Amino acid sequence: MAMARATAEGTGRLFFEFYRLLNAARPKEGEDRPFFWLFENVVAMGVSDKRDISRFLECNPVMIDAIEVSAAHRARYFWGNLPGMNRPLCPSGTDKLHLQDCLEHGRVAKFGKVRTITTRSNSIKQGKDQHFPVIMNGKEDILWCTEMERIFGFPVHYTDVSNMGRGARQKLLGRSWSVPVIRHLFAPLKDYFACE
Repeated sequence: MAMARATAEGTGRLFFEFYRLLNAARPKEGEDRPFFWLFENVVAMGVSDKRDISRFLECNPVMIDAIEVSAAHRARYFWGNLPGMNRPLCPSGTDKLHLQDCLEHGRVAKFGKVRTITTRSNSIKQGKDQHFPVIMNGKEDILWCTEMERIFGFPVHYTDVSNMGRGARQKLLGRSWSVPVIRHLFAPLKDYFACE
């Protein structure tokens, strides 16, 4: 079993910790309260790992790519019991769908959308020729942190804390969710947790 191997090697530890917490948090028999959960992982995961996670969680994942609601690809699997997880992903009026919408003044996008931004610095480069995605003062340039934050749907300077450098901020963003995707997934919960 691939998950057993992953656990022995340390990479599956987080899933099993999630699974333990999921079972500990489930309502006990007779408790009448809503209980929703969500687990996410990359689409590039191994087929056997996906199968094993689906078996443990007793459901198949939904694949959602942030490209439909942002300026970047970010295909992810989501397992869960949130209402409407399979409904179509639709951009809101505030979503920044094109790279140019995410750039600072005076910078020009070379591409309409960018590939998945990961924790690796070279994930910013685009295509087989590895071009930087922005032109500034006639030269190719990297994405700035504030631009990556906009691509992910975060407020500008959201990751500008504790004197973190550019690389650390990209690593933080590379591990994060796309805000518009999570907003889409969580939107139906307002019907269960409405405030007066």
